Amino acid sequence: MTKPHRNKLRADRKRCPALAGLAGIRRSVLLMPLLLASACTTTPLPVEDKNTLTTLEQIDISVQDEKVEDSLHKAMESYRAYIQQTPASDMKPEAMRRLAELEVEKSYRIEGVEAPTEPGAEAAIQHYTRLLAAYPMYDHNDRVLYQLSRAYEEAGNNRKALQTLEKLVARYPDFERMDEVRFRMGEHYFSNKKYTDANRAYDAVLAYGEDNVFYESTLKKQGWSYFKQDNYTKALYYFITALDHIIEREYQPGSRASRIDNPQTDDIYRAISLTFSYLGGASAIDAYIRETGNDIYEQAFYKHLAKYYLSKERYTDAARTYQAYIDEHPFSEVSAAYSMGIIEAYQQGGFYELATRARKDFSVKFGPASEYWKQLAPDDQQLTAELQKNNMRALASYYHARYQKLKPGKAKQESYTQAKRWYRDYYYLFPLDEHAPQMRKLLAELYLENRDYRSAALAFEHIAKNYPDSEIAAESAYAALFTYRENLKTLPESRRRSAREDIADQSIDFAKRYPDHAETSAVLTAAAYDYLLLKNFGAANATSRQVLTQYPQADKEQRDSAMIVLADAAFEAGLYAEAEQAYGDILDKVKLDKKKRDALTENLAASIYKQAEYARKRNNHAVAAQHFLRLKTVAPDTSLSASAQYEAASSLVTIGEWSRAAVVLEDFQKQNPTHELAAATTKNLAAIYKQSDELLKSAAKLERVAKTDDDTEVRRDALLQAAELYMQAEKQNEALRVYTQYTGKYASPAEDAIEAYQIMSDIYRSRNDIASYHRYLRKIISADAKAGLERTDRTRYLAAQSLLVLSEIKVDDFMTVRLTRPFKQKLERKKKKMSLALDSLTRLLEYQVSNTTTAATFYIGEIYLHFSHALANSERPGNLNDLELEEYELALEEQAYLFEEKAISVYQKNTELLEAGIHDPWVDKSIVRLSELFPAQYAKQEQKSEYLKNLYATDDRT
Repeated sequence: MTKPHRNKLRADRKRCPALAGLAGIRRSVLLMPLLLASACTTTPLPVEDKNTLTTLEQIDISVQDEKVEDSLHKAMESYRAYIQQTPASDMKPEAMRRLAELEVEKSYRIEGVEAPTEPGAEAAIQHYTRLLAAYPMYDHNDRVLYQLSRAYEEAGNNRKALQTLEKLVARYPDFERMDEVRFRMGEHYFSNKKYTDANRAYDAVLAYGEDNVFYESTLKKQGWSYFKQDNYTKALYYFITALDHIIEREYQPGSRASRIDNPQTDDIYRAISLTFSYLGGASAIDAYIRETGNDIYEQAFYKHLAKYYLSKERYTDAARTYQAYIDEHPFSEVSAAYSMGIIEAYQQGGFYELATRARKDFSVKFGPASEYWKQLAPDDQQLTAELQKNNMRALASYYHARYQKLKPGKAKQESYTQAKRWYRDYYYLFPLDEHAPQMRKLLAELYLENRDYRSAALAFEHIAKNYPDSEIAAESAYAALFTYRENLKTLPESRRRSAREDIADQSIDFAKRYPDHAETSAVLTAAAYDYLLLKNFGAANATSRQVLTQYPQADKEQRDSAMIVLADAAFEAGLYAEAEQAYGDILDKVKLDKKKRDALTENLAASIYKQAEYARKRNNHAVAAQHFLRLKTVAPDTSLSASAQYEAASSLVTIGEWSRAAVVLEDFQKQNPTHELAAATTKNLAAIYKQSDELLKSAAKLERVAKTDDDTEVRRDALLQAAELYMQAEKQNEALRVYTQYTGKYASPAEDAIEAYQIMSDIYRSRNDIASYHRYLRKIISADAKAGLERTDRTRYLAAQSLLVLSEIKVDDFMTVRLTRPFKQKLERKKKKMSLALDSLTRLLEYQVSNTTTAATFYIGEIYLHFSHALANSERPGNLNDLELEEYELALEEQAYLFEEKAISVYQKNTELLEAGIHDPWVDKSIVRLSELFPAQYAKQEQKSEYLKNLYATDDRT
């Protein structure tokens, strides 16, 4: 539409109230009926059967409303209009006040803005100031002054805010919110360091009584005001008064909560502690108690002052504070706990020697034999006992750790003596305590570390016998056997035989008491070997048989040793190469029945297998593979043969010999089709072929896994991997086949299925098979819609991108329809295609994907702009006279203008996203469109984007 025509329309609106009303609402409603009857036309338009204005009046396109400016903005605009257009009246000052309040409200809604000078507050100040000047006798000027002070505060002008509050107090002493006004004045005085003025303001607030909402806060701030004036005594009075108020408010009679301390009192106690620290610390607390007699908070004062010192890393001051209370109240029920506080303060400060000294002092002053202990109530004795236990455990642990760190010498031996003392004292003082067995165990370990094996063994044995139900009883019994064996190494030869006999007999006893212990088979195997060394062959044979019959879960070394204790001592000692040689010699030289031969052959295979495992544990996989493969040659019919072949492949894979590994596994699979490792072999082959870039072989194996594996998830994953490998191998037909199979079987997880559809659609697009391409785009949209809880950001993104492509087709279909005669039929057709395109784009907005949302918004604007141009350039009726044609042109331009305005409004929606940090090509395209429609306003914005110059170089719709 040309600029003269637009000017003419605007002039017409000024003359015509109906048009003026339409202009007023067109920016608040984005979509409306396409054409409106002209309410101000003085000359009626002629009516024709076709190609006349009556056909335009029948247009009724139903589309959804867009959300634009919010109700707050509309209300503010309405008040502004009222003030500008209305003469002085009783309602005008009320409107000015309400507008100012809305300006403040708007400012308060702005989040994340740190600057105090938002336009809303400044505007409110202007309105309130104007109102006070224009209507000095207005009945609600007290509220105006109150709101004006808030506006000044919001704008950061605290001086003006305070002056306004002072004026409010002077003029309206009975204002309904005077308590708040006084409190805010106090806050301003406090901020300005006018503490005397703050005191007066806070006193005025306190005069309202304890039920006032600002009472507690005012007590605290009054205390801080005096504190800032170095009047710590008065500060302390208000802080403690605030504490009384909090305690009285929070405490529930009959509850188990503390009457002097709770989470709500932490801040006030910090203030009190700070004040006491300025008054001299713990001595100030004592002076306060003596002067006031108010000792209800005495314990809490000392505790919180100590905590304050700790927070300031004044560790010795914290310790002195606790000590001051203990000195004053040596038999208090909390003295023991405060003594522990001293220890913890020294610990935190790194004064470990002082902490250790304090721990020793604690053990004497608060131990079960102390006078303190005797005067305690039973419950307090229990609490103190727990502290004592913790203290003794800490002392024992400290000296034990110190012993472990020190080099041999006097200090190390002293630490050993101290650790031993505290372990033993704990055990004798608290023999029934749950930690007593553990402390005895740690004592045994201390003996063991000091190589006092006999004492260690006796201590372990004591735990096993005296605490049979303890969870460490079996472990201690086993440790006793171990320690006795260590002690055996230190004995002279003359005493070893007797000691070994004792160990073997104790091992048998261990097996009877703990038949299911994890180490029982190992204990019996060692006992069998002991009997072998003692040449007690009967006992050796019986014990080895016990291992074989009662402990099938014993490891192979133990079982083999038990089977051939007398025949092959080498195997019992774990000398597998020697064992292999021995079994080979037996098989070569001794005639055996099939069963025995098979058993010995299995043992031979086991010897080789163990050698392979030994090499593999030490990461010598080449040697391990050699042993595993050799087993198949030496003992091909044994139970370990197949497993050895499989493990050989595993070792070959580890050293990167993929081809050899594949050959071994293929051979394994052929010879052992029903083996329990057959399925795993297929998976391993797939992985090997993939690693060696034999993608088609890998894909084929994965398809086999997808058909045969028992696990549904494994089958699904294998099929998906197969398709991906075909894609990597550029076998699109195979990939399409497998992806089709995959999507037909596995709709879940939805994201994987949709990704598969996306790949298939890309393939068809690359082949220019547009029908199939579009079909799979629709599958993506449908699958995302059905995904339910499996719907993800990725599925929504792919669905949105797919719908964008399909929506662009509908936009193109709409734009290809020209408004020529017969006008009515063409208009109906274009209207239908417009509705389809808008519906599709509206659906696209629902995905809330950034780039498709901006694209959809841009295309909606394009549709409106195109429709505006289509109306303006539509073919005119041929049977109109000059006057009729002029009126037809004006009405048509009016309708075209409306759609152009809609387009502008939609484009602006995209440009508004720039303020939110969203910037993409669709936003830039919208700016380009706006720069074409409003060059003066948007041309500069267009120049900011470097790539906008050629933005439409390839866009055939521009």
